[in-house]
Amino acid sequence: MPQEFFLMPEKIQPTIINCLKSRRDQLAKALAFDHSQKQLPTMMDFDWRLK
Repeated sequence: MPQEFFLMPEKIQPTIINCLKSRRDQLAKALAFDHSQKQLPTMMDFDWRLK
């Protein structure tokens, strides 16, 4: 963490940590989704017609 984080009031630090964790989770999910779209077939790609 940057030094500025530790200079902030202790009441604000948990809020910042929660916000960063939430953002990290959002980015991880977006990256995983993007990767799966590029690398793996999806339900939309599957040909559901009877053969």
